[in-house]
Amino acid sequence: MQPLQILPTEGETLQVLGNTLKAHVSPGHWTSFEEKWKVLKSQERDSMFYRIFSTLPKMLENGDEQIAIPTFSWVNNWTLLELARVYFLVRYQAIHTDRSDTIIRMLFDTADEKEFVALYKALPFLPNPSRYVYKAVEGLRTNMTTVFDAVALENPYPVLFFEDHQWNQMILKAIFMERPMYKIYGVDQRHNFTLFEMLRDYVMERWSAARNVTPELWRFTVPYLRKKHLPLLKGLLDKEGFDELAAYIISAQTKVRGLKDLRPKQIRSFQMNWDQLGETYHKAKPKRKGYQQTGSGYTEIDIR
Repeated sequence: MQPLQILPTEGETLQVLGNTLKAHVSPGHWTSFEEKWKVLKSQERDSMFYRIFSTLPKMLENGDEQIAIPTFSWVNNWTLLELARVYFLVRYQAIHTDRSDTIIRMLFDTADEKEFVALYKALPFLPNPSRYVYKAVEGLRTNMTTVFDAVALENPYPVLFFEDHQWNQMILKAIFMERPMYKIYGVDQRHNFTLFEMLRDYVMERWSAARNVTPELWRFTVPYLRKKHLPLLKGLLDKEGFDELAAYIISAQTKVRGLKDLRPKQIRSFQMNWDQLGETYHKAKPKRKGYQQTGSGYTEIDIR
Protein backbone atom coordinates (compact mmCIF):
# COMPACT_ATOMS: atom_id res chain seq x y z
CA MET A 1 0.00 0.00 0.00
CA GLN A 2 1.42 3.33 -1.03
CA PRO A 3 1.66 6.23 1.44
CA LEU A 4 -1.24 8.65 1.43
CA GLN A 5 -1.13 11.26 -1.26
CA ILE A 6 -2.86 14.62 -1.42
CA LEU A 7 -6.02 14.24 -3.45
CA PRO A 8 -5.70 15.63 -6.97
CA THR A 9 -7.10 18.94 -8.06
CA GLU A 10 -10.15 19.02 -10.28
CA GLY A 11 -8.00 19.94 -13.28
CA GLU A 12 -5.56 17.08 -12.69
CA THR A 13 -8.42 14.64 -12.17
CA LEU A 14 -10.10 15.57 -15.45
CA GLN A 15 -6.85 15.50 -17.39
CA VAL A 16 -5.67 12.13 -16.09
CA LEU A 17 -9.07 10.40 -16.22
CA GLY A 18 -9.84 11.89 -19.63
CA ASN A 19 -6.51 10.89 -21.16
CA THR A 20 -6.82 7.37 -19.75
CA LEU A 21 -10.35 6.96 -21.06
CA LYS A 22 -9.36 8.30 -24.49
CA ALA A 23 -6.48 5.80 -24.67
CA HIS A 24 -8.82 2.85 -24.05
CA VAL A 25 -11.69 3.63 -26.42
CA SER A 26 -11.81 3.84 -30.18
CA PRO A 27 -11.55 7.27 -31.87
CA GLY A 28 -15.19 6.91 -32.89
CA HIS A 29 -16.34 6.34 -29.33
CA TRP A 30 -14.29 9.27 -28.08
CA THR A 31 -15.80 11.53 -30.73
CA SER A 32 -19.25 10.35 -29.66
CA PHE A 33 -18.46 11.17 -26.04
CA GLU A 34 -17.32 14.65 -26.95
CA GLU A 35 -20.43 15.29 -29.03
CA LYS A 36 -22.65 14.24 -26.15
CA TRP A 37 -20.63 16.47 -23.87
CA LYS A 38 -21.23 19.52 -26.06
CA VAL A 39 -24.95 18.91 -25.81
CA LEU A 40 -24.75 18.36 -22.04
CA LYS A 41 -23.04 21.70 -21.47
CA SER A 42 -26.02 23.55 -22.88
CA GLN A 43 -28.66 21.71 -20.86
CA GLU A 44 -30.52 23.52 -18.10
CA ARG A 45 -31.77 20.28 -16.56
CA ASP A 46 -29.85 17.20 -15.50
CA SER A 47 -32.10 14.56 -17.03
CA MET A 48 -29.87 14.02 -20.07
CA PHE A 49 -26.81 13.53 -17.84
CA TYR A 50 -28.62 10.89 -15.78
CA ARG A 51 -29.61 9.13 -18.99
CA ILE A 52 -26.04 9.12 -20.32
CA PHE A 53 -24.64 7.95 -16.96
CA SER A 54 -27.06 5.03 -16.96
CA THR A 55 -26.57 4.04 -20.61
CA LEU A 56 -22.78 4.26 -20.79
CA PRO A 57 -22.49 0.43 -20.92
CA LYS A 58 -24.13 0.53 -24.35
CA MET A 59 -21.56 3.06 -25.56
CA LEU A 60 -18.54 0.94 -24.63
CA GLU A 61 -17.50 -2.24 -26.40
CA ASN A 62 -15.06 -3.26 -23.68
CA GLY A 63 -16.60 -1.88 -20.51
CA ASP A 64 -15.24 -4.74 -18.36
CA GLU A 65 -11.61 -4.06 -19.32
CA GLN A 66 -9.45 -3.68 -16.21
CA ILE A 67 -7.87 -0.27 -15.74
CA ALA A 68 -5.01 0.95 -13.53
CA ILE A 69 -3.87 4.57 -13.31
CA PRO A 70 -0.37 4.91 -11.82
CA THR A 71 -0.88 8.65 -11.23
CA PHE A 72 -3.57 7.74 -8.70
CA SER A 73 -2.03 4.85 -6.78
CA TRP A 74 -5.39 3.62 -5.46
CA VAL A 75 -6.86 3.13 -8.95
CA ASN A 76 -5.79 -0.46 -9.56
CA ASN A 77 -8.88 -2.51 -10.26
CA TRP A 78 -11.34 -0.25 -12.02
CA THR A 79 -13.25 -1.26 -15.11
CA LEU A 80 -13.36 0.94 -18.19
CA LEU A 81 -17.06 1.49 -17.50
CA GLU A 82 -16.32 2.72 -13.97
CA LEU A 83 -13.66 5.05 -15.33
CA ALA A 84 -16.09 6.48 -17.91
CA ARG A 85 -18.77 7.06 -15.28
CA VAL A 86 -16.40 8.74 -12.84
CA TYR A 87 -14.99 10.94 -15.60
CA PHE A 88 -18.42 12.05 -16.83
CA LEU A 89 -19.58 12.73 -13.27
CA VAL A 90 -16.53 14.80 -12.27
CA ARG A 91 -16.62 16.71 -15.55
CA TYR A 92 -20.33 17.43 -15.28
CA GLN A 93 -20.09 18.57 -11.68
CA ALA A 94 -17.25 20.92 -12.58
CA ILE A 95 -19.66 23.10 -14.56
CA HIS A 96 -22.68 22.61 -12.29
CA THR A 97 -21.20 23.13 -8.83
CA ASP A 98 -24.41 24.77 -7.64
CA ARG A 99 -26.27 21.48 -8.17
CA SER A 100 -23.60 19.03 -6.95
CA ASP A 101 -25.51 17.73 -3.96
CA THR A 102 -28.72 17.30 -5.94
CA ILE A 103 -26.90 15.43 -8.71
CA ILE A 104 -25.16 13.07 -6.29
CA ARG A 105 -28.33 12.39 -4.32
CA MET A 106 -30.31 11.59 -7.47
CA LEU A 107 -27.61 9.23 -8.77
CA PHE A 108 -27.47 7.34 -5.49
CA ASP A 109 -31.25 7.18 -5.20
CA THR A 110 -31.59 5.50 -8.61
CA ALA A 111 -28.35 3.49 -8.84
CA ASP A 112 -28.04 -0.18 -9.64
CA GLU A 113 -25.17 -2.26 -8.26
CA LYS A 114 -22.59 -1.29 -10.88
CA GLU A 115 -23.57 2.36 -10.66
CA PHE A 116 -23.14 2.25 -6.88
CA VAL A 117 -19.62 0.89 -7.34
CA ALA A 118 -18.69 3.72 -9.72
CA LEU A 119 -20.21 6.36 -7.45
CA TYR A 120 -18.30 5.19 -4.39
CA LYS A 121 -15.06 5.04 -6.35
CA ALA A 122 -15.75 8.60 -7.50
CA LEU A 123 -16.02 10.07 -3.98
CA PRO A 124 -12.35 11.12 -3.58
CA PHE A 125 -12.52 13.02 -6.87
CA LEU A 126 -15.65 15.04 -6.14
CA PRO A 127 -15.52 18.70 -5.06
CA ASN A 128 -15.58 19.05 -1.26
CA PRO A 129 -15.56 15.26 -0.80
CA SER A 130 -16.02 15.43 2.98
CA ARG A 131 -19.68 16.31 2.35
CA TYR A 132 -20.38 12.74 1.33
CA VAL A 133 -19.25 10.81 4.41
CA TYR A 134 -22.86 9.87 5.09
CA LYS A 135 -23.08 8.27 1.66
CA ALA A 136 -19.88 6.30 2.20
CA VAL A 137 -21.19 5.03 5.53
CA GLU A 138 -24.41 3.95 3.81
CA GLY A 139 -22.28 1.95 1.38
CA LEU A 140 -20.72 0.02 4.27
CA ARG A 141 -24.14 -1.16 5.42
CA THR A 142 -24.82 -3.02 2.19
CA ASN A 143 -24.86 -6.78 1.79
CA MET A 144 -23.42 -6.44 -1.73
CA THR A 145 -19.74 -7.29 -1.53
CA THR A 146 -18.86 -5.31 -4.66
CA VAL A 147 -20.41 -2.16 -3.21
CA PHE A 148 -18.77 -2.64 0.20
CA ASP A 149 -15.41 -3.16 -1.52
CA ALA A 150 -15.83 0.02 -3.56
CA VAL A 151 -15.90 1.99 -0.30
CA ALA A 152 -13.51 -0.01 1.86
CA LEU A 153 -10.84 -1.35 -0.50
CA GLU A 154 -8.35 0.60 -2.62
CA ASN A 155 -10.16 3.84 -1.87
CA PRO A 156 -8.50 6.70 0.07
CA TYR A 157 -11.83 8.16 1.10
CA PRO A 158 -12.30 6.32 4.46
CA VAL A 159 -8.80 6.96 5.78
CA LEU A 160 -9.06 10.65 4.89
CA PHE A 161 -12.60 11.48 5.97
CA PHE A 162 -13.99 8.89 8.40
CA GLU A 163 -14.19 9.52 12.13
CA ASP A 164 -12.61 6.81 14.27
CA HIS A 165 -15.92 5.12 15.06
CA GLN A 166 -16.76 4.94 11.34
CA TRP A 167 -13.31 3.61 10.51
CA ASN A 168 -13.59 1.00 13.28
CA GLN A 169 -16.98 -0.21 12.07
CA MET A 170 -15.60 -0.54 8.55
CA ILE A 171 -12.68 -2.64 9.79
CA LEU A 172 -14.96 -4.88 11.85
CA LYS A 173 -17.32 -5.49 8.96
CA ALA A 174 -14.41 -6.15 6.60
CA ILE A 175 -13.18 -8.77 9.07
CA PHE A 176 -16.64 -10.27 9.38
CA MET A 177 -16.98 -10.42 5.59
CA GLU A 178 -13.42 -11.77 5.27
CA ARG A 179 -12.37 -9.07 2.86
CA PRO A 180 -8.65 -8.61 2.06
CA MET A 181 -7.54 -6.12 4.70
CA TYR A 182 -4.23 -5.45 2.95
CA LYS A 183 -6.19 -3.71 0.20
CA ILE A 184 -7.58 -1.07 2.56
CA TYR A 185 -5.90 2.19 1.62
CA GLY A 186 -3.89 3.63 4.52
CA VAL A 187 -4.67 0.51 6.53
CA ASP A 188 -1.99 1.19 9.16
CA GLN A 189 -2.62 4.91 9.54
CA ARG A 190 -5.76 4.84 11.66
CA HIS A 191 -4.90 2.39 14.45
CA ASN A 192 -6.62 3.30 17.71
CA PHE A 193 -7.02 1.76 21.14
CA THR A 194 -10.80 1.44 20.88
CA LEU A 195 -10.40 -0.72 17.77
CA PHE A 196 -7.76 -2.79 19.55
CA GLU A 197 -10.14 -3.49 22.45
CA MET A 198 -12.96 -4.43 20.08
CA LEU A 199 -10.72 -6.85 18.20
CA ARG A 200 -9.27 -8.35 21.37
CA ASP A 201 -12.77 -9.09 22.65
CA TYR A 202 -13.78 -10.46 19.26
CA VAL A 203 -10.80 -12.84 19.21
CA MET A 204 -11.57 -14.14 22.70
CA GLU A 205 -15.20 -14.70 21.78
CA ARG A 206 -14.28 -16.59 18.61
CA TRP A 207 -11.61 -18.68 20.26
CA SER A 208 -13.90 -19.61 23.15
CA ALA A 209 -16.27 -21.02 20.53
CA ALA A 210 -13.39 -22.91 18.85
CA ARG A 211 -13.60 -20.71 15.77
CA ASN A 212 -10.87 -19.03 13.76
CA VAL A 213 -10.31 -15.38 12.96
CA THR A 214 -8.66 -13.95 9.90
CA PRO A 215 -4.89 -13.67 10.50
CA GLU A 216 -4.99 -10.16 9.03
CA LEU A 217 -6.84 -8.98 12.13
CA TRP A 218 -3.63 -8.94 14.14
CA ARG A 219 -2.00 -6.09 12.21
CA PHE A 220 -4.41 -3.70 13.97
CA THR A 221 -3.30 -4.85 17.43
CA VAL A 222 0.48 -4.42 17.28
CA PRO A 223 0.79 -0.85 18.68
CA TYR A 224 -1.20 -1.75 21.80
CA LEU A 225 0.13 -5.17 22.74
CA ARG A 226 1.77 -5.37 26.16
CA LYS A 227 3.34 -8.03 28.35
CA LYS A 228 -0.08 -8.83 29.86
CA HIS A 229 -1.17 -9.99 26.39
CA LEU A 230 1.57 -12.63 26.18
CA PRO A 231 -0.85 -15.52 26.89
CA LEU A 232 -3.01 -14.31 24.00
CA LEU A 233 0.01 -14.19 21.70
CA LYS A 234 1.20 -17.59 22.88
CA GLY A 235 -2.21 -18.96 21.95
CA LEU A 236 -1.78 -17.49 18.50
CA LEU A 237 1.71 -18.91 18.16
CA ASP A 238 0.48 -22.36 19.16
CA LYS A 239 -1.91 -22.40 16.23
CA GLU A 240 -0.81 -23.60 12.82
CA GLY A 241 -0.58 -22.04 9.39
CA PHE A 242 -1.40 -18.38 8.87
CA ASP A 243 -2.07 -17.71 12.56
CA GLU A 244 1.46 -18.83 13.34
CA LEU A 245 2.76 -16.55 10.58
CA ALA A 246 0.86 -13.63 12.08
CA ALA A 247 2.54 -14.32 15.44
CA TYR A 248 5.95 -14.21 13.78
CA ILE A 249 5.19 -10.81 12.23
CA ILE A 250 3.96 -9.50 15.59
CA SER A 251 7.17 -10.69 17.23
CA ALA A 252 9.19 -8.61 14.78
CA GLN A 253 7.10 -5.49 15.34
CA THR A 254 6.26 -5.51 19.05
CA LYS A 255 8.42 -4.93 22.10
CA VAL A 256 6.51 -7.44 24.21
CA ARG A 257 9.15 -9.24 26.26
CA GLY A 258 9.11 -12.98 26.13
CA LEU A 259 7.42 -13.45 22.75
CA LYS A 260 10.64 -13.91 20.79
CA ASP A 261 11.86 -16.39 23.40
CA LEU A 262 9.04 -18.81 22.52
CA ARG A 263 10.36 -19.60 19.03
CA PRO A 264 13.71 -17.79 18.74
CA LYS A 265 15.09 -19.70 15.74
CA GLN A 266 11.96 -19.49 13.58
CA ILE A 267 11.27 -15.86 14.44
CA ARG A 268 14.80 -14.69 13.66
CA SER A 269 14.72 -16.25 10.19
CA PHE A 270 11.17 -15.24 9.30
CA GLN A 271 10.69 -12.78 6.43
CA MET A 272 7.14 -11.60 5.71
CA ASN A 273 5.07 -8.44 6.22
CA TRP A 274 1.34 -7.95 6.72
CA ASP A 275 0.60 -7.21 3.07
CA GLN A 276 2.42 -10.37 1.97
CA LEU A 277 0.60 -12.40 4.59
CA GLY A 278 -2.78 -11.02 3.49
CA GLU A 279 -2.13 -11.62 -0.18
CA THR A 280 -0.87 -15.16 0.41
CA TYR A 281 -3.78 -15.94 2.72
CA HIS A 282 -6.45 -14.82 0.28
CA LYS A 283 -4.81 -16.62 -2.63
CA ALA A 284 -4.71 -19.86 -0.62
CA LYS A 285 -8.25 -19.62 0.72
CA PRO A 286 -10.76 -21.85 -1.07
CA LYS A 287 -13.45 -19.96 -2.93
CA ARG A 288 -16.72 -19.86 -1.05
CA LYS A 289 -19.66 -21.86 -2.31
CA GLY A 290 -22.88 -20.54 -0.87
CA TYR A 291 -23.01 -19.46 2.76
CA GLN A 292 -19.96 -19.94 4.93
CA GLN A 293 -19.61 -18.87 8.55
CA THR A 294 -17.19 -15.98 8.80
CA GLY A 295 -13.93 -16.89 10.46
CA SER A 296 -13.97 -20.40 9.04
CA GLY A 297 -11.49 -19.45 6.35
CA TYR A 298 -8.37 -21.27 5.27
CA THR A 299 -5.60 -21.57 7.85
CA GLU A 300 -3.29 -24.31 6.64
CA ILE A 301 0.04 -23.65 4.97
CA ASP A 302 3.40 -25.36 5.03
CA ILE A 303 5.80 -22.87 6.63
CA ARG A 304 8.73 -25.17 7.10
